[in-house]
Amino acid sequence: VTRPHLFSPIRIGSIEVENRVVLAPVDVGLHGPNGEVTDRYIDFLLDRAHGGTGLLITEFTSVVPEKRVITTSVWDDRFIPGLARIADAVHKVGPPIFLQIAALGGKSYVEPSAPSAVDSELYEQVPREMTIDDIERMVESFVAGARRAQKAGFDGVEYHCAHSYLAGQFISPHTNRRDDAYGGDFERRMKFGADVVSGIRQVCGDAFPIGLKFSAHEHLHGGVNDRYDEGEGDGLHLRVAEFMEAQ
Repeated sequence: VTRPHLFSPIRIGSIEVENRVVLAPVDVGLHGPNGEVTDRYIDFLLDRAHGGTGLLITEFTSVVPEKRVITTSVWDDRFIPGLARIADAVHKVGPPIFLQIAALGGKSYVEPSAPSAVDSELYEQVPREMTIDDIERMVESFVAGARRAQKAGFDGVEYHCAHSYLAGQFISPHTNRRDDAYGGDFERRMKFGADVVSGIRQVCGDAFPIGLKFSAHEHLHGGVNDRYDEGEGDGLHLRVAEFMEAQ
């Protein structure tokens, strides 16, 4: 199989990428015990940068404190210096790097909250249904996380809407049973994501690229399926991102 464009450059919004080889996000568990950046994680990313990767995307980086499950974190300004070490080190090699921003939502092991209080095989326990105030605060957390990534020197962010994490829980009719502005038909289920993207644009500017990672098919009864191929994914915040990563 030939890939004639694999090693040709491409633009992602305002960012020039030397080739189309991308380190997709992969959780490697090299963060510190409190979600801080470590030398081991920087070395992992540098190995890929030195190998000629055109674009690097970090692992799941949480925009809110997660209890029991610790991830690389961006929910407080104190994480900016460590994240800046990543951006600086990778930029010295050459390629751009994006920070993936995410939250567990209903998949959290302690006091989970989600779009709906659904008894699902995806969850360890039935989560608390988020109030409108909860949702608005979570949107603010994603936007603040993106702003911290920008301050740390990252070239853009990837907004994690896949793997049944919080943003994906809003998209999926399996986990989103709301009947208000954030649930129901496809357009309303996408409102949370649209609000996040709009907020990032307002705070970080149009020159700061946003990528979206989403589940093309959940393989769950009542979940996201191939309706994306029938036009649902043509609308709303899926259109305003610089790139999309389908899972």
